[in-house]
Amino acid sequence: MSYFQTIFIHEGDTDELYIRKLIDKLCPELKNGNKLTFISMNGKTNYLKMEKKIEERKNKFSGNSKVIFVIDTDNLSSNPNDLKLFKDIEKYTKQKEYLLIFLNPDIEGVFIPEKKIKNKSDKITFARHFTLNEKNLNKLKSERSSKSSTKKNTSNICYILEEVKKLILLKSWYLKRRREMKKIELYKSFLNSKRPIQKSILSRIENTLRNDFIYNSNAIEGNSLTRQETEVILEYGVTVKGKPLKDHLEVKGQEYAINFLNNIIKENEVLSLRLIKEFHSLILGPVDPEIAGQFKKFKNKIAGSTFETSDPIFVEEDLEKLLKDYFSSTENVIEKIAKFHANFEKIHPFSDGNGRTGRLIMNFELMKEGYPICIIKNEDRLEYYNSLNEAQANNNYNEIIKFVEENLEKTFEFYFEHISNNWQEEFEIFCKGGNIW
Repeated sequence: MSYFQTIFIHEGDTDELYIRKLIDKLCPELKNGNKLTFISMNGKTNYLKMEKKIEERKNKFSGNSKVIFVIDTDNLSSNPNDLKLFKDIEKYTKQKEYLLIFLNPDIEGVFIPEKKIKNKSDKITFARHFTLNEKNLNKLKSERSSKSSTKKNTSNICYILEEVKKLILLKSWYLKRRREMKKIELYKSFLNSKRPIQKSILSRIENTLRNDFIYNSNAIEGNSLTRQETEVILEYGVTVKGKPLKDHLEVKGQEYAINFLNNIIKENEVLSLRLIKEFHSLILGPVDPEIAGQFKKFKNKIAGSTFETSDPIFVEEDLEKLLKDYFSSTENVIEKIAKFHANFEKIHPFSDGNGRTGRLIMNFELMKEGYPICIIKNEDRLEYYNSLNEAQANNNYNEIIKFVEENLEKTFEFYFEHISNNWQEEFEIFCKGGNIW
């Protein structure tokens, strides 16, 4: 299957033979996944008449196309009219972003024996069957970097073919990489391609996501406030009648922690024990200032778990090891962050607020890597707990990694829905590789 098309616009039959033979000899890679299309102008004066044919060939091909004009420079030094015509072609191809190959008179020495050719048919016969002259070919290759179109006995054909080969190989790698990339990575690249996002739209998106995160992270831990009530508290600072003061304070603690997170991301702060304590202090400070920012002093247990959490005397040591393993890991970013989250919750370093702190830390690391906030919905808490338990009890992290990826994908899609009316179609086009010529 061909993903690329290289269209050669040439003057005559021998030019096509020259190009095909040079490709076979020097750049056979150009025939792998690349459709070679040749269109004869029947004379360089017809170069402007080729545009319709070029567009037809492009439209018939589903992949990317690159157009290359091939022009003889036989009479440039002796014929002013030829020189002017060539300059016009040079200007035209530059405007159209086409490539231009110029063939010097001596190029025939590579393909045709050094004897007088009586007629055109003999020339074609020799070009088709004659073994390439290696001495003259090496001379041609040595001229590959020349940029002078009018220099006597100089051609850029080898140089151009080599550049096209590089482009096609790059494109092949690009498409292969696209096929290998996870959906989450494609989403990240796609969102980056949409930046910068209009400030008013971005502010609305981030504000909604912040409120969603705070509501759901608290709800998972038993907070009774609804999504709407949480938003009222955050936007207006009022209390909701009939709801515990503790629930209100938990919202404010999360707000302080989120604001702090956004500030230190800009400073590229490195995750540390001090920072972990700081997150916990901000979250728990309004609710229980006596334990806020302090590691547990008594042993605790995760409800429904079959394993032991870290003993209080080993909390700092276990966290230090966890951080060391995290920073030395060569795994995929999301994989190692998801593992860190599961193992952090297994240590359970605080007497309260471990889940809220852990989810905040997870997002701190994700957002530093260019991902949006990962919101774990309250209605998905059973799946969330089960995936954590599978990792903590059985050292099987597949489910928690998948869970984090899926919830990140939802956040990406929330972004896309707000910045484009047909983002699915745009994303499909983006995944096909775009045009990197």
